[in-house]
Amino acid sequence: MSLLANQSYANPSRPLWAPFGSSGGGSTGPTGPSGSTGATGATGPSGGGGGSVRSQTLLFQVGSLVNGGGPATPFDWTDRPLNLGNPALDGSGNSQVISGMSLNLSNSQITLPSGTYTYSGTASLDMTVGQACVNILSPSTSKQYGCVSSTDSRTFVCPFQGSLTGPCVFTVQTNGQTTFGTDRDLGTAAGFDSNVYCAITVNKIG
Repeated sequence: MSLLANQSYANPSRPLWAPFGSSGGGSTGPTGPSGSTGATGATGPSGGGGGSVRSQTLLFQVGSLVNGGGPATPFDWTDRPLNLGNPALDGSGNSQVISGMSLNLSNSQITLPSGTYTYSGTASLDMTVGQACVNILSPSTSKQYGCVSSTDSRTFVCPFQGSLTGPCVFTVQTNGQTTFGTDRDLGTAAGFDSNVYCAITVNKIG
């Protein structure tokens, strides 16, 4: 009896003469890198199916030597303006990455469609103590707070992160103590290129 015949019983569903990678964990098999659930497959992380993660960043960006805004009121939660997207938004403020996600350019309200999301971001403040939050407006009102930040020089960023379930509408807010009472309360301009004073990245994970 030949060696081929002696070994074929080990996996009768895959003959030994089948091309390498045509099943299971091979490069083109169902669970291989190019298979249906592999890294680039239809449902894999980089594919077009349910396993893919789509990200949209929204930010408030202004030109060089432009301060972040103010004066701010101490101990008062203030909506932060957002005016750009990366990748770029369409002319109406709709995300071209996450279908149904939009930024209202007049009031900085962010709308998310049904789904599961994570987010992370930062917002600048020139106050002695400050904090950022995601202010959820619908379907019910609540706040998701970031870490409290402080510094002797009064120039810092407030980080925030969390998760959301859509559909929902929210804004990014900051709150601080002891302001300058000028247009630099929400960030001091740098003398090089553009200034970004607030940014949030939203990831659709389900």
